[in-house]
Amino acid sequence: MGERCMPAISRRRCREEAGAAAVEFALVAPILFSLVFGIIGFGFVFAQELSLGNGARQGARFGVVNDATCQDITDQTRSGAETINMTAANVQVVVYLNSSEPDASDTSICDSSDASKSANVPCQDSTTGDNLYVYARFVSDISVPLLPISGQFPLQGTGVFRCEFSG
Repeated sequence: MGERCMPAISRRRCREEAGAAAVEFALVAPILFSLVFGIIGFGFVFAQELSLGNGARQGARFGVVNDATCQDITDQTRSGAETINMTAANVQVVVYLNSSEPDASDTSICDSSDASKSANVPCQDSTTGDNLYVYARFVSDISVPLLPISGQFPLQGTGVFRCEFSG
């Protein structure tokens, strides 16, 4: 407990320190609250990125085990990726099929922004050693109260599985 002023010992000194704790708290509180809100905001972003990875793996696994269409894989990926401030409609899903890591020259066999590819069955015409790559992408918004920190973070989750069945 705090030290009390003794009646006979310097009442004047006690009166001078009476509001010191409130002033110190007022100086430290904005920094403390900004730190706490920043931790919470970036925690949401990390949770979203983990969820994207889980959704992408779920979609890739679903695509290689089942005779799944691109639409089925996209739906599985999106449902697995839903979390805090991230709905299925906001997640873009792109699927590649090849035997090595996709690069810029590869064309997707499934893309959630291209409806003409929704009926494709990725592993149907695969060869031995082909992998199904599922990428889930989302742009996260963050802002920290009391600080001029705000922005967008492009997030991506990846799922890779080897095609188990081929046509």
